[in-house]
Amino acid sequence: MTASLNNLLNEIQSVVKRPRYEILVKPHVNYLYHYIKSLAEEHKGRELLEDEMTVVVERYYVDSDYIDDYSHFHVRSFFEYGRLCVRLHFFANDIQERQFLSWLADPANPGFSAALKDYLGFVVIRPLPKTFVGRTCLLPPKRASLEVPFGQTYTLSLFGMTAKTGDTIAFQEQDNVVSICATNALWFTFHAQGLNAGNPLFPSPAMITKKASELTEVAERIFPAVGLTPNMLAATIKSQNLEPQISNLNINNDTRLTADLLKRESYAYMRDGVAAPILSISLGADIDKLEVFIFLSIQPEPSRGWL
Repeated sequence: MTASLNNLLNEIQSVVKRPRYEILVKPHVNYLYHYIKSLAEEHKGRELLEDEMTVVVERYYVDSDYIDDYSHFHVRSFFEYGRLCVRLHFFANDIQERQFLSWLADPANPGFSAALKDYLGFVVIRPLPKTFVGRTCLLPPKRASLEVPFGQTYTLSLFGMTAKTGDTIAFQEQDNVVSICATNALWFTFHAQGLNAGNPLFPSPAMITKKASELTEVAERIFPAVGLTPNMLAATIKSQNLEPQISNLNINNDTRLTADLLKRESYAYMRDGVAAPILSISLGADIDKLEVFIFLSIQPEPSRGWL
């Protein structure tokens, strides 16, 4: 199917069951479309028409992260949320349906291997009315000045055929119920550290929130989540055999100095792949009292080096 904005909207609408104008209110859809189009043009080295890009739709897809979130919260809701997702695969070339079906019959077909060179990645659409952007793995832009210090390679099954997307880090939208801001930040960080590779017990956002609450003995209900405290973040990082480091970067409420120090400290740890940073910003009773913390999940291996 042509990877046009209209087709993308149709597929999202078929999953989330909401009017198109509600979908378009979110900036995510337009951003994703234009990012994928620019990525395809960069990949091909020229401007492309919509019919020169293809999206392969994988319906009835069971996403490991969403199904866990679903079982922990959504299945118990009065509103009947779906449990199956749709996964959209993007290619920077024109693939006809008959051609793709022939590859399914013969995965060793050299045409499929050639098409994989133009594979840009995938986006999972969750059956949630507002926060529907699930696990997303897309290639980064090919810029000489751009580095992806924690880029991972994700191997996936595309209707039984093996595909890969490399030098990227999985992303998903926070859903404000199970995976609020800090939970998603930990999920990104664990992906960046490569903990997902060959790990069937890699924690979903729901499991991260639940584990954080158990480790710190929170007396309140876990779901719907209200966020994680600094102690929860640190305890969850330790549970993954990583070492947390917390740095208070606030300098006399001087936002300029704080921002500069934030960049310096983040770069120092990311440069050699020592640690993936998580930013935490909190406001005190006085709105002028801004506190900026940086949490670092450090691989406890001497071979990685220390600062």
